[in-house]
Amino acid sequence: LSLVPPIIVDNIGIGRKFGSVTSDAFDQYLAGQDTVKVTFRSANPRNNQRLEGTFLTVDHLEDDGSWKTVFVDGDWCTKYVHRGNQFTGVSFADIIWTIPSETPQGLYRVCHYGTRKRLIGFTETLAFHLPDWVVTNLVGSIGGGLLLQLAREACALSQTVREYISESLSRSRYLDFEGCSKTFLVKKNKN
Repeated sequence: LSLVPPIIVDNIGIGRKFGSVTSDAFDQYLAGQDTVKVTFRSANPRNNQRLEGTFLTVDHLEDDGSWKTVFVDGDWCTKYVHRGNQFTGVSFADIIWTIPSETPQGLYRVCHYGTRKRLIGFTETLAFHLPDWVVTNLVGSIGGGLLLQLAREACALSQTVREYISESLSRSRYLDFEGCSKTFLVKKNKN
């Protein structure tokens, strides 16, 4: 028996993307003095507790142009704070990095990883594309041919919808997402 209400669906609104940044990092910080805070559009962390993964990374830009993860959510200098509304399904994730004094100077970014829950297994927009057709009936009336063709198309469409919904319901209701902050500079403290 659980007193925690179930997660019905995660929502962020029309035209928005899971993992997108709502409050970004500043351009530069001082190691040992500053704290980075980035807010992402997110989902309920109970969808996937990421026992074998992480909700966040702090990445350093290497000399070869690749990103190297230097901190994750299990490190003492990072914090993941979920803020969500159970009724609307809207969530935000605050990723906070208190920059250690021994952090090398360089370019960094903060990334967030999550899993969202859809209401049902198919995509949010369902569109049907009916084939183009022209009815020609030289023996009977054009109206009778049109009705016959419409009945055939309705049966085909009905079958297509049944197959699509059946396939969609078997798909996962959970989708992973990720997002990263802009790149920012961490400078060494001169003291």
